[in-house]
Order: sequence, then C-alpha cells, then structure tokens
Amino acid sequence: MMSRPQAPYCQSMRWWCWLLVLLDLIPLLERSIVHSNDQHDRLVRAIRRGQPIAARAAMQEHLAGTAALLRGFLS
Repeated sequence: MMSRPQAPYCQSMRWWCWLLVLLDLIPLLERSIVHSNDQHDRLVRAIRRGQPIAARAAMQEHLAGTAALLRGFLS
C-alpha cells in the first residue's frame, strides 16, 4: 500500500475542502493509483491534442469512478 501525503490545511470549509477530506478516506491501493493515473493521462493527452469531447469524456469517467468509490466507502 502506498502512503498519501496529508491534504493541505483548509482555512474555510468550501466544497473542495470536503472533497479532500473524503478523498483521504480512500485507501491507497497500487491498482487504484495506476488506474487513476491512466485516466489523468488520457485527460491531459486529449487537452493537449485540442480534443474537448475526448477530454470531457475522460474527465466524466474519472469523476464517476471517484464518486462511486466514495459512495462505497460512505455507505
């Protein structure tokens, strides 16, 4: 299992602060990190190539997977 750096200190409780807290609840498994990195790579490649539809699809896939993972840990 990989170690996760601590989430930055949040001076206000904006939605992204809560997201960081929730993301810190996800165990860091090598397989999950590799999959997440692959999704980020797809997103960056699509942006660099000027492919907004592909970038949107990659981001939606990544967010849907992350949301499902968080729901699983919170239920």
